[in-house]
Amino acid sequence: MERIFGASAPQNGVVKVSEKSFILFYGYGEENGNGYNYRHRFDHMPSVEELRSVIEEHINKLTQDSILTGYVWNGKTVWLSNENQQNYTNDFLTKNLPVKVRVYGNESDTVGEVVSIESVEELDVFYQGMVRHVRECLENGWAEKDSLDYEALSQYEE
Repeated sequence: MERIFGASAPQNGVVKVSEKSFILFYGYGEENGNGYNYRHRFDHMPSVEELRSVIEEHINKLTQDSILTGYVWNGKTVWLSNENQQNYTNDFLTKNLPVKVRVYGNESDTVGEVVSIESVEELDVFYQGMVRHVRECLENGWAEKDSLDYEALSQYEE
């Protein structure tokens, strides 16, 4: 799905543009004060199952992106790839210190810095925060999916 800027609120629904062109508008977000909706084009009237598939794939991607880049620890962002999550879990379970963590200061920081977790207490705070972050991201994604009425979305406007 692509972002279309200029929105002020969600515009969830399907719009019939022509006999062979339908557009799904979904969701709402803001970037630098500019509102946007997501858009997906179809060359046919999408079924409820197609709408569900496109939207849930999109929500899954947003959820994964939020997990990857949304964990802030000690004021710095931690990249939480699946591999990093597994490594941090192993370090937590084995109490294998020190634990090296690459953190990033802001969105333009592509190099980051490596910091060391030296104590079991600090590792516990880091790990519990990571688990809480992942759980919250997943629960937000599930809630978003559960809140949608795909039947209502499939009723298109002309």
